[in-house]
Amino acid sequence: MDQIAILPDPGGVIDKPGLYRMDEARYHGDPCVTPSASSSLLKVYEEGMSPLHMWAVHPRLNPGAPKKDTAALRLGRAAHMAAFEPDRFSETYAIRPSGLDGRTKEGKAWAEAHRGAETLTAEAAEAITAMAVTIRAHPEAGALLRGAEHEVSGFHQDRETGVWCRVRFDILPRAPDRFLSDYKTSTSIALDDIARSAWEYRWPLQAAFYMDAFAATVGEPARGFAFLVQEKASPFAVRVTPHGRKRH
Repeated sequence: MDQIAILPDPGGVIDKPGLYRMDEARYHGDPCVTPSASSSLLKVYEEGMSPLHMWAVHPRLNPGAPKKDTAALRLGRAAHMAAFEPDRFSETYAIRPSGLDGRTKEGKAWAEAHRGAETLTAEAAEAITAMAVTIRAHPEAGALLRGAEHEVSGFHQDRETGVWCRVRFDILPRAPDRFLSDYKTSTSIALDDIARSAWEYRWPLQAAFYMDAFAATVGEPARGFAFLVQEKASPFAVRVTPHGRKRH
């Protein structure tokens, strides 16, 4: 296979395995024909929680579940978009001028003009832009980014259970003989700190889940899996860390 096939969003429910270009909100709403599993959902169980906790955060089983959103998550979303979709980043985010006081007439006018828009401070936007420039210039990470499609949704049915599974690939290689990868922002790329983050946030579980989804939707296994970890503060250093599973 020379090129991976990515289909347009068919609309309605997803009842056929495949890779789709899909709006992020629709993906997170779970468009599968029956409620699906995701790596985020499995992490809840892996962390020692109960099936009830999994139900509580599922968008289909419990539509009223509160959406988790923090400053760190918002920064991560902006960094992802700047790195993978710079044109969309410029269109999506309004940058609040440095020193603008929201209590002043000018500040209130700016807030009114950008009501409902995603906003970033000038300082945050500068840091996020520098992160994007740095990761694209990194020899290994840059090569993975340039040879990939971004923010692609994948759906398949687990062969053993029949449960529908869904993933949102950050970095999907255009050919199956390359590394599948995922982007993480962090306070440190020191190896010990990465190891702690990998354990705390269940990165190996995510890698395994994504590798299964890739093989099921593409028909061939990926060459491997790597996390692209980048610091959120200057000098915005990057480390590429391979992850995999033992095969028995």
